[in-house]
Amino acid sequence: MRRILVVAVLVLAGCSGGQRAAEPEHVVRPTPPAALGGGSGTVEGPGVTDTRITVGMITTRTGSGGGAFERAVDSMDAFAAHLNAQGGLLGRELVVLHADDASDCATYGRLLSSLRTEVFAMVGTWSNQDGCGQEVLDADPDFVSVHGNLLTPTLYRLPNAVSAITLPPGLPTGGYEWVEQRHPDAVTRAAALYSTHIPTNGLAVHATAESVGYRFAYSRGIGPGETGFAEDVAKMADAGVRVVDLSGTGPDVVARFQRESARQGFRPDAVIAPTAYSPGFLAEVGDDAGNLVAPLPYAMFLGEDRADNPALDTYLTWLERTSPGAVPDLYGLGSWSAGVLFAEAVRAAGPAVTRARLLTALTTLGPTTANGMNAPSEAGRHDPPTCLAVVGVRDRRFVRLDPVGGGYRCLGSYRHI
Repeated sequence: MRRILVVAVLVLAGCSGGQRAAEPEHVVRPTPPAALGGGSGTVEGPGVTDTRITVGMITTRTGSGGGAFERAVDSMDAFAAHLNAQGGLLGRELVVLHADDASDCATYGRLLSSLRTEVFAMVGTWSNQDGCGQEVLDADPDFVSVHGNLLTPTLYRLPNAVSAITLPPGLPTGGYEWVEQRHPDAVTRAAALYSTHIPTNGLAVHATAESVGYRFAYSRGIGPGETGFAEDVAKMADAGVRVVDLSGTGPDVVARFQRESARQGFRPDAVIAPTAYSPGFLAEVGDDAGNLVAPLPYAMFLGEDRADNPALDTYLTWLERTSPGAVPDLYGLGSWSAGVLFAEAVRAAGPAVTRARLLTALTTLGPTTANGMNAPSEAGRHDPPTCLAVVGVRDRRFVRLDPVGGGYRCLGSYRHI
């Protein structure tokens, strides 16, 4: 259950704000990856020698939820191996120092405090306890922590806590607008289920969808451990619901909802569920996901985009090489992306790199994409993506619905809450 809740955080969180202005609709395509390795220059700071740059990474490997982030660990190691095969970073080997917080807040804080004097920066971290390091980052504003994703919303207030997959509190409107363009008469008969584990889920779903014309005939927050949705499906059918939003839930909920809908003969025009794109979902849902719409701010990391996305192919190649048999997931994609972002910022901060110059580089890089694996965002400014790849299911396979041939359709705005 822990794994699913973490995935939902990537889509929804809570804070105050407004709506970022929409850009004209267009498509951006991946470009050939830029070289990250090699180069020369000076680097000053903890964890740095003439031959090495050591970075830290904290994940939850034991305790409650232990093991959920294993692919993040594998992917960060794969990135270091890839970078070192290119000559390292500014002529130095990249070394990753791993730490396990055992799903304990105090442990996370102690680890981060200790690593602050041992490593140049934190790179690739994934942990439900990441907010427990806020005091450490507050106290040392030049100590940069580049996460796969920030799972504690208040960390987005810190300039030195950066998320490679930048999804601050709120939701993009693009997925809702994409469905509205194809089912304009359906969105005024919408329904939503959302996890109450994240208090602002309901607010985010309603505020974002309603801002582009959705009207909800049924809505309910679901608690941890709920497994039955027969009554919800029956009420949606009775209310004439035609679009169901499950953005605030995990893939297990989506699968059970789809199976129950099929059992009752309820088939809305679209079920919006970004988290459904995940390992294991198709085996759970069977033939009952033909109306799935999964708007993603990143490439189809399970491999469907591999031929059209050179950076994704590089990631999967090195993951297979360093961790044979590993199944890619969102955590792995985020950690590899954090490694790319860190390397880009170090090169931009050169030729004389310090922690302070690294932070400045992160805030001035402009839009980054991990070489096309993610939709464009400005991670150093916590500016989220408004472009998306839309994924569906056909014949028990994930397929790209839009844009065809790879890339991301830029549509709508980001609704901050």
